Amino acid sequence: MLLNNLTNTLDRLFNKTLALQGDPVGLQVGKLENDISKALITLDINFDVIDEAIKEKVDLIIAHHPLLFDPVKNILGSDTKGRMLFKLIENNIAVYIAHTNFDAMHDGLNQGIAEMIGFKNIEILERTSMQWYKFAVFVPPETADAVRDAVFENGGGSWANYSSCSFNTKGTGTFMPLEKARPYSGKKGEVNFVEEIRIECVVEEKNLAKLVNSVIKAHPYEEPAYDICKLENLHGNSSLACKGNLEPAQLLQAFMKNLKKSLNLDFLRFAVPAGIDITNMLVKSAALINGSANAFTDRVAVQNLDCELIIVGELKYSKVSEIVQCGKVLIELGHGESEKIAIDMMHDILVLNSKDLQGLKFIKSKNGFTGWRYYID
Repeated sequence: MLLNNLTNTLDRLFNKTLALQGDPVGLQVGKLENDISKALITLDINFDVIDEAIKEKVDLIIAHHPLLFDPVKNILGSDTKGRMLFKLIENNIAVYIAHTNFDAMHDGLNQGIAEMIGFKNIEILERTSMQWYKFAVFVPPETADAVRDAVFENGGGSWANYSSCSFNTKGTGTFMPLEKARPYSGKKGEVNFVEEIRIECVVEEKNLAKLVNSVIKAHPYEEPAYDICKLENLHGNSSLACKGNLEPAQLLQAFMKNLKKSLNLDFLRFAVPAGIDITNMLVKSAALINGSANAFTDRVAVQNLDCELIIVGELKYSKVSEIVQCGKVLIELGHGESEKIAIDMMHDILVLNSKDLQGLKFIKSKNGFTGWRYYID
């Protein structure tokens, strides 16, 4: 599969438009004309991962954390980043990044971790809106079913827990075929009146191009008539953070023990407000922000969250102090530790959508996560 086409598909599968402003997601290294047949999935890109990619003869590395984050002023073989880039380019290995967009997307990393922890009645915090469009197409009644199927099979009319949603209106269309036209019906040089059905639905931006192309192929007209209207409605079921209930409520110490087991952690750090007895504290609900929670806690007043516990990947000291001062317990998992399941999750998404990826092979990196928060008993 050409890298150019593959990049467009990955942008859609990982909801590229959900990335935070300034986050360098998408294709970072590669020649668009290259043919890609095998990809390595990883959390981080390091020399071990690059060596693994070379050994496995992959054409593409798909990572969660960006290889290039800050602006590049020079590429030198004398520094670490430069040597990585030279090694990738010399071995013709492309790099694609799915970062905060994968964190936030529905069925993405934040939601996946919340489900592993055991959150119930998950609510998203600070909703991330996705761009939606209204799509409408005009078809003759005898081909309406085929065109409607093309709409539904390519993301049209899908929203939350519903699919195949459309509104269908009968009406009369007019047209005059000119000399070089090849009309589906009607006479050339005359104004023709035909019965048509207007099929309309909503469609997310990531599916719009695919839907339009499929409808044109399924449509019998030489020149299908369709409308695309950008919606101002702030639809979205994605977020970089979420909140959930623990059912039944758990003692804090028991919850932390289960948390370590669920996420396969060697240890975690926690901070408790003064005066709280952790042996008897009952936790009914908690908020989760995977990875770095600093930007989120800058934007959102954590003290207003209706929960007893805040779980983060990492957080700077001053923010930890603020959270504890407002009476909430803080658990820090470690940035990479909170996101290492991204390798499995990204791999599963790609395998599930293998039909759109033309038989590409995907392997999970054995070196993609570097645990550094070790401790001594």
